[in-house]
Formats: sequence, structure tokens, C-alpha cells
Amino acid sequence: MYVERDEGGAIIGAYAQPQPYASEFLAIDDPELVAFLNRPAPID
Repeated sequence: MYVERDEGGAIIGAYAQPQPYASEFLAIDDPELVAFLNRPAPID
């Protein structure tokens, strides 16, 4: 998956296709990507 990162380097978005703002590719089993995808949903 292609990831978007914030200024601090944290993943803030993951996409199946590269985007102008998300060109870094991480394997689907990358620990950082898995943690991002499995984070709790925000409560508003």
C-alpha cells in the first residue's frame, strides 16, 4: 500500500494506488502499516 505521512513521519493515510501525496510503498504486512490500519476509530 502507498502511505501518506504527516510532518512528524506518522502514517495518516493508506491507498491502493500511488497518489501525489502518497508515493511511499509499504508491504501490507509492514508492522507500521498494520498498526495504522488496526488503530481504533476516532470518537467525535
